[in-house]
Amino acid sequence: MKNASIQIKNATTQDIADIIAIAYDSWAVTYSTILSQEQMTYMLNLWYDAVGLKNKMLSGEEFFYIARFNHKAIGYMSYSQTTEQQKAKLNKLYILPSFLGQGVGKKLLQYLVFLLQQQNMNRIVLNVNKYNSNAIAFYKKTGFHVLKEEVLQIGNGFIMDDYVLEKILP
Repeated sequence: MKNASIQIKNATTQDIADIIAIAYDSWAVTYSTILSQEQMTYMLNLWYDAVGLKNKMLSGEEFFYIARFNHKAIGYMSYSQTTEQQKAKLNKLYILPSFLGQGVGKKLLQYLVFLLQQQNMNRIVLNVNKYNSNAIAFYKKTGFHVLKEEVLQIGNGFIMDDYVLEKILP
């Protein structure tokens, strides 16, 4: 697959089923050795409810983008603005497992940097599970550094044990 043949577009409510499918497929591979099945189910139900995603899209609370290859949805990302000026938060970036290592994540991040530069943003932050070594390596390779550690209560007795990473934009 050539990086140039990946199409990225603003996701709409018509893309919600694809976003949910990508999330479930990627989580099954990414988190199966990191989180319990109960926690994965809880978090997927919490964050990937079709009605909730639709409301976030329509309210402008989060901005969603989908990557396609030959019209097939292969990855997506979402970001939001923060209360801090010139700083955005990358909320989600997931790629179908069969497309990992083929430049999709890098292309999505490059697109995000382009979007944020148009808005005069100069920093991106994100949370990543401390034990998600593949994602941590990817983000460090693309210019992120560890800002701090953070443990968040997410309900139902579950926590997120994360690093907060930051990238300063050129």
